[in-house]
Amino acid sequence: MKALRLFGSAAVALVIGACSTEPPSGHSLQVVVDRQSVFVLHAETREEATPLADTACHEHGGVAVFHGFMHYRAYRVRTNSAWFECITRSTGQASL
Repeated sequence: MKALRLFGSAAVALVIGACSTEPPSGHSLQVVVDRQSVFVLHAETREEATPLADTACHEHGGVAVFHGFMHYRAYRVRTNSAWFECITRSTGQASL
């Protein structure tokens, strides 16, 4: 009976964790490329996100233009992210 209670408590903790709106602290920055947009997940400032976005955009021949911060949702978890758009240097159009 005690094992069953312990298992039930663990299952409830997993369900609650799966529905959280903010990821646990200590996450490293992650880059997500979605068409011409680049999102740097878990970024707290523009300065820490810009180098990663620049690298992602340079791979496609563009430069990163910062648009702001927004919530990015993946697998039922929302996280703060910096949003950039990749623009080609020569034409000024989206590059991805």
